[in-house]
Amino acid sequence: MKIALLAITFAVVTGSIMCHSDIAYAEDDWLFPYIDVRGKYDDNIFLLGEDEEENDWIITISPGIVIEPQLRSKHRFICNYQADLRYFQDYDEEDSANHEVNADMEFDFNRWRVNLSNMYRYFKDRDSLSREDVGESPTTEDFYYSYGRDRLGTDDISRVYRTQDYINGIVSIEFNKMDILFRSSYGFEDYHSDDRIGDFKGEAMTYKDLERTEYEEEAEIALKLWPKTDLLFSAVYGAVEHETGKKSDSEFRDVMVGLRGKPTARIAVEMKTGYRDQEYDDYDDDFESLIFNGSVMYEFSSRDVLLLNFLRTTNDTIYKENAYYGASYAIVSFIHDFTGRLSGNLDFAYQVDKYPTATTEEGETKKRKDDFLSAGLGFSYRMGRNLAFDLQYEFRERDSNFDILDYENNRVSFGLRGSF
Repeated sequence: MKIALLAITFAVVTGSIMCHSDIAYAEDDWLFPYIDVRGKYDDNIFLLGEDEEENDWIITISPGIVIEPQLRSKHRFICNYQADLRYFQDYDEEDSANHEVNADMEFDFNRWRVNLSNMYRYFKDRDSLSREDVGESPTTEDFYYSYGRDRLGTDDISRVYRTQDYINGIVSIEFNKMDILFRSSYGFEDYHSDDRIGDFKGEAMTYKDLERTEYEEEAEIALKLWPKTDLLFSAVYGAVEHETGKKSDSEFRDVMVGLRGKPTARIAVEMKTGYRDQEYDDYDDDFESLIFNGSVMYEFSSRDVLLLNFLRTTNDTIYKENAYYGASYAIVSFIHDFTGRLSGNLDFAYQVDKYPTATTEEGETKKRKDDFLSAGLGFSYRMGRNLAFDLQYEFRERDSNFDILDYENNRVSFGLRGSF
């Protein structure tokens, strides 16, 4: 909590300095407080099998503030703090207070830019966290990091307090026929629990053994071969180091090629595909395979937009003798604007998780494979300039080749959001 307060203070002070310095001067208002109040019915709050399902009503109160000075220069600064206070009607032991701070600062010096961003989270229930809205723009980086931090489809479904802090720095240089980008990121995840989670390589594991530090370095070249679309080549080096040494550390190297831009007036795209070589310490099944990540947006009209986001990567796991699982994920979203105030969305997602090491459940021994399916429908109505209401329904299903791991989940939520 102290770190969260420090992050907020830093953001406010930095924003104030930028707004009143020679670097940039802010016009009009630059502080935007808001509050979101949401009710939800969840028919399977612990994501368990059919005979073990428990349902509950959940209230989430989310006050927040956005710091976004409208700078007269090309520089940009935005910071968002949000608290998610979640209350269960029957299972009050699951109540939680979650905090998130996102800050992004960019200095634009015409042909070269410097971007610094930080994401800090202290949370117990990842469902309550706001995620990067991939519907806003087809940005592969936003979608990739949103997915990686929230661990969609993860086998770690327990509500355990943890801290995440990720810092990202980018320097990009523009030339006539080519852009060069260098990215460096650093992050860590700490768990505030000593609860046991199982065994790995014959040793008892707790959540503390999952605490880790992550590093990534990337170099990217964008060739301007077409008027509005670039051909991308990138190389990434990354490493994951666990604090206690019980869980396997790893290093990975990615070589990727892709596209970024607007090949037509209605299509915006950013995608990469390539090969990952990920080596694990003291673990026999390294990951050597195809990877990809990307986003495509097709604008049928000013009122109709189709979005496609997809990803293939690796995630750490707490499942028995496995060090990781490979995840392949795709989501299709259709957004329709009925009027200037009423809009609707329709979402379909599919994910496949594959585990490299065979395990045993109910007398069966094989490599675990999970298929995830989700579908959602929602409506949003803006009642005025500063007030909006939304209604959402989501169905989720995990179909595993181990029947004991199957579950279904239906959730209905409604919320009211006001800004000041």
